[in-house]
Amino acid sequence: VTALAPLLGGYIQRYTFWQLNFIILIIAPICLSLVCWFKLPETRIYKIRRSVKEIGIDCLEIITNKKFILYNMVTTLTLACMIGYQTVSTDLLQIKVGLTPDQYGYTALIITLFLGLGGLFNSKSIAKYGQKKLYNFGSAIFIFAGFLYLIIGSINFINIYSILIPIITLAFASGIMFPNSSSGA
Repeated sequence: VTALAPLLGGYIQRYTFWQLNFIILIIAPICLSLVCWFKLPETRIYKIRRSVKEIGIDCLEIITNKKFILYNMVTTLTLACMIGYQTVSTDLLQIKVGLTPDQYGYTALIITLFLGLGGLFNSKSIAKYGQKKLYNFGSAIFIFAGFLYLIIGSINFINIYSILIPIITLAFASGIMFPNSSSGA
């Protein structure tokens, strides 16, 4: 659904009025929350009673674990790059390149496809190569995508390919890195 949101929003903006996107963003979560509240049963059979001290000890153990912190910092950086792209992509693709809102939506779908392909590649390769090798491979692809953006940005070469090729490369790498970061943490 998340992958289709920019595409749907682009069509709404192109063929109706742009404010309808915000109306839907208000109404849809309210409707979904009501459906969940009234239709989804509680699945937890028993309650675990823990003291505040026990919870605090567990939290302290987690936030002082260097391996956990490192893997989560990498995940945070990867996610920050994806969000950074989403922040500037409308300006780059619609204003500078000239895509229509619905064409922009298709670019978001392509990026999501490559994120999924990275995850699929990871799931098919994990037994053969292991978590550490795939994590390093994803990191290398991620760094390569960053250098692509650095080079393209430094020469100010803006077209649809110079914007999409690095981000789909980064999305593919993210599809490999996210599950391996979680596993490593």
